[in-house]
Amino acid sequence: MLSNNNKVKIKFTCIIILVFIAAVVILFLRMQGTNMRNRNNKELIELVVVFKKEVSGEDAKRIIANLSYPSHEGADSSRGKHYFYMTGPKYIIEIPQSENERIGKRISDIPEVYEVYKADWNIQKD
Repeated sequence: MLSNNNKVKIKFTCIIILVFIAAVVILFLRMQGTNMRNRNNKELIELVVVFKKEVSGEDAKRIIANLSYPSHEGADSSRGKHYFYMTGPKYIIEIPQSENERIGKRISDIPEVYEVYKADWNIQKD
């Protein structure tokens, strides 16, 4: 017969295992969803929006939010470490490929923006 203490330990261990399995399943499904979206939506491209060094993270986040496109912090590695340190916050936005020039120009005209370029995940610098 198991003592109450051992029953609690077994229940706790089972809960931990179930939570871990659920986290793995959620992570797998999110990765699959991202891959499916990219495969099915070839008309979307990613632009890297690089802000000037003096632009704060809060200001950059506000500007990106006002663009109303899916986005997240980050950049590709095509520019290297030196470029990374000499510029400000960086965001990746997803836009329709057909609007690349128009949106790129619109973002480039924002005074706080240092540069906008198409993400290239095939180039790996530094």
